Amino acid sequence: MWKLGDFDAHRMQDEVVIGYSAHYASPEVAKAVIEGNSAFAHPAMDIFALGLVALEMLRRTPFISTSSSKEEALRTLGGDGLKEMLREAMAPLPVQLKGLLKKMLEISPAQRTSAVALKSSSALSG
Repeated sequence: MWKLGDFDAHRMQDEVVIGYSAHYASPEVAKAVIEGNSAFAHPAMDIFALGLVALEMLRRTPFISTSSSKEEALRTLGGDGLKEMLREAMAPLPVQLKGLLKKMLEISPAQRTSAVALKSSSALSG
């Protein structure tokens, strides 16, 4: 079963993140948790999580094994090797989808696509 939202953990922008799904955490949340710091909610976090869900649906397999612990998932998503792991996972996908996912799964939240840009993407309009 796919869980598409953690509405019990939602936060307004700039509020401290207190709940997250470790296997779908954005790199900035994962790094903050690993380092014992606070992460502050931002829409880019949701774009990253949505990108991971889309990647899993397209590949038909979890990006991070469901047998991985929360700590292992956070270390993966907050680690230096994430960019290469994502590149490898997206390699077999069609070019147009790969391009869209790359924008959604940017490591830097400032470089991630926005929901507005995502909505108008030609990859989604057919």
